[in-house]
Amino acid sequence: MTDALVKGRTQQQSPSINADGAYNAIRATRSGELFTADWKVNLAMRGLCYNVSVGGIAAGGDIAMITGGGAGTTIDSDQPEMIVQTPATHFHVPLAFKCAVNIDAGTTDLDEANIILFADTTPAAILATATATGETPHPLLDGGAASVSTCFSAVTADIVDPTADMVLDFATFSANQVTAASSFGASLRMDFEPMFPIFLKGPVAVVACWGGTIATPGICSYYWAEIPLSQIE
Repeated sequence: MTDALVKGRTQQQSPSINADGAYNAIRATRSGELFTADWKVNLAMRGLCYNVSVGGIAAGGDIAMITGGGAGTTIDSDQPEMIVQTPATHFHVPLAFKCAVNIDAGTTDLDEANIILFADTTPAAILATATATGETPHPLLDGGAASVSTCFSAVTADIVDPTADMVLDFATFSANQVTAASSFGASLRMDFEPMFPIFLKGPVAVVACWGGTIATPGICSYYWAEIPLSQIE
């Protein structure tokens, strides 16, 4: 009887990426187990995943929400609530989008509110500036490399209109007529989390808008991965 000795490379994070057809060592944990991970965990541990939040809370303050539609009502894609732009050097992979908006339905029949998340796969350009809040993406591997993407929130002056080449998710709410003597509260949520990877080749922009016939203040959080083209193509 002979014993086989199987060794793996201890490399939980930032694995070596080889070219197609080349041999690569099996990955192992630091305590010697075979390392396995689903595609999302693998991307996060490689330091390729990021988050950006729109709205939030400051110390000693109340929740600060962003009113949709360029601080108006009806959705206006020229003034999105969030835009994340990834350059031509990388693939952009949406991981999750969480959003909730308040709805104050009045006495008008069919008051409505909407949330839309879409990808512009052929943006005119990567915006360097905008009349908006510049957002800094946070690595999901805390302390990891900075994102290559450019992010803005609460855009209040028209940008070049993003095109909805791919609708990633959509949520809608419509209220029946109520009288001045009665009222009800409502909220609208979007919980987008694809089970399979969507590889959007840069340059690409992922855009979130919310709004309706009534003011719809809300908060969102978006997660994505960005992968150098050379690791996919």
